[in-house]
Amino acid sequence: MRHYKLIYRNPDGAGTLEHAFEALSLDNALEVAKRLAVGEWAELYQDNVAVCRMQLVDSSELWRIVGANRGP
Repeated sequence: MRHYKLIYRNPDGAGTLEHAFEALSLDNALEVAKRLAVGEWAELYQDNVAVCRMQLVDSSELWRIVGANRGP
């Protein structure tokens, strides 16, 4: 299993929140991240290396995912 970390802005505006978890693959990690992420943007890390940034676009659960080295 790989180690993942999801970081996103706290919905109440006070700093950021972080969730650490394990997953078998990046696909599995993205599914977990989609359930955990709250707010505008979230960043996903695999073994402390940035993998991607993600944003929930609308209420139909459409996600925008961009490479870690690209801006929003």
